Amino acid sequence: MKIDKQKFLNVIPYLIFLASTFITILPQINSASVIMGPDTRFHFARFFDTAMQLKTGIFSYFQTNFAFQQSGRVINAAYGPFFAYLNGLLVLLCGSWVKYQIVSDFIISFVGAACMYHLCNCVKVNRVIGILISVIYVNIGMIPTYINGSAFNGWGQALMPLVVLCGIRMIGNPEKPIDYLQLMLVISILAQIHLLSTLFAIGLLIPFFLISTFYNCKKKIFWDNLFKAIIGSIILTANVWGGLLTLKLENNLSTPSPFNLSLHQLSLLGYVQGDNYYWGSVNSNILPLLFLMVIAELCFVIFYFKKELIIATCTILGTLVLLITSVYFPWDKLQMKYLVLQRVLQFPYRLLVVAYPLILISGALIIQHYFNSNKIFRPFLVTFLVLLSIEAIVPSILNNNYFVEKSINKEFVQREANSTDISKFVCNHIYGNLPDYLPMKEKAKNNSKLGFIYKAKVGKKYRRYKHHVLKDGTLVLKWKKKKKIVAVPVIAYHQSQVKFNGKVFHGRKNKIGMPIIKSKKGINKLSIKFIVPVWFKVLNILSIITWLGIICFEIYHCLKNILKARQLRGQKLISSLIS
Repeated sequence: MKIDKQKFLNVIPYLIFLASTFITILPQINSASVIMGPDTRFHFARFFDTAMQLKTGIFSYFQTNFAFQQSGRVINAAYGPFFAYLNGLLVLLCGSWVKYQIVSDFIISFVGAACMYHLCNCVKVNRVIGILISVIYVNIGMIPTYINGSAFNGWGQALMPLVVLCGIRMIGNPEKPIDYLQLMLVISILAQIHLLSTLFAIGLLIPFFLISTFYNCKKKIFWDNLFKAIIGSIILTANVWGGLLTLKLENNLSTPSPFNLSLHQLSLLGYVQGDNYYWGSVNSNILPLLFLMVIAELCFVIFYFKKELIIATCTILGTLVLLITSVYFPWDKLQMKYLVLQRVLQFPYRLLVVAYPLILISGALIIQHYFNSNKIFRPFLVTFLVLLSIEAIVPSILNNNYFVEKSINKEFVQREANSTDISKFVCNHIYGNLPDYLPMKEKAKNNSKLGFIYKAKVGKKYRRYKHHVLKDGTLVLKWKKKKKIVAVPVIAYHQSQVKFNGKVFHGRKNKIGMPIIKSKKGINKLSIKFIVPVWFKVLNILSIITWLGIICFEIYHCLKNILKARQLRGQKLISSLIS
């Protein structure tokens, strides 16, 4: 069988990306261990709940019935809902948490590299340059932080090159500055994964949008496509904003824990970050060679500002964001004035998901510029990128090895993570002291305490109750009388229908929505169900149908192109035989 040379060449970059990821996470693969990051249990619990929904067929979009101590608290509806179900499916397919984490690492790294490589191809960057830039990209910033710490900003970074591509199109394609299908899909996919990254993406596009409105002559086409993209995004994300509205209109929700922004800024010194022993550019450091690239880009822009608008825009914007994340930006003063930033942003280095794709694509274009202009530069440019790749990959391997060694000592955790019973890892431990999305009686200045109340009242006491989930998504708790007054370990929202011994409960609740019940002699039973408003059901169905419609259209389009390609090959073969 004759191998198509061009097809083989097209596959090579993706094989390199897989090989690069394999080398990076080899310590974890060899040890067959799960890495316990700060957010690992939180996200694993989210995905365990969706996995059990898919396994049992008992679906509950808002109320968590299987994870988070079977407390009924709302998590996934406010945090990447559709992506949570995809991860739940992946957990079931993998069969254990170790396998899931390793496969997930491969997926995020591959997606990030593929997106950056696609961006490089679209702006006509040489194949070798594009491959090296893509390998560098997935070994810096938040993607390694996801691999070693389950930080979900990593998914934002993986997809951000596609957002940059939409921005570059705005200023580089005057005939069609906005492909509305492309723009709405990128933003909508991000919204289904990580809301903060979606806000970063919109912020990234604003400068490109402003420049485009100034330079673009075809205003009508521009505004028509922008309007279509906005409407399409609203429909595709109806379940996301609809879910948040459902919660926030009727409940006083707790926000994430605050963090001191001035302690989580980008450092320009050395390879090791503080007491966490992160090597290289995991999150709070920038690689020296990458910093040198930024300086070179700024020098290039000074001389070619008017000729190279795309490079100038990406360089200036990327450098500004880099400075904003750095220790030279006055986050200490800013957070005193705007306290909400401590809860919403939490870590300034999260903005690197915007800075790095801009800096790297700008660097790739500048290298391509000199690559084309003079052959003498080529070996030096390729050598620089190879060295930068090594400078990025080696610390990633060291980090993975460090976190594996740190986690592997917890033998009971590793046994549960390797078990085919995925419930053990999630259900056998007290976790969930994050205050996110808990209902509050009244607004609290320091709602971090609510997370500790949850851990003490729910996490440490839920095993005293027998839990059962009904087919309609109702969560039932049973217990024998132990005290006259008990705070039942479930979280009731305004829309939660609570029944105690068959009667609707309208009694008192504590600070985080736990019903305070006066137990009766014998067996007591409490049931809780989140009553989803009809208008949200309509929005959710609309979103699902639209996604399915787009997927079917894309499959049809791909099959049509394959058939056309086969027909053309057949016609060429017949022509060659006749001649």
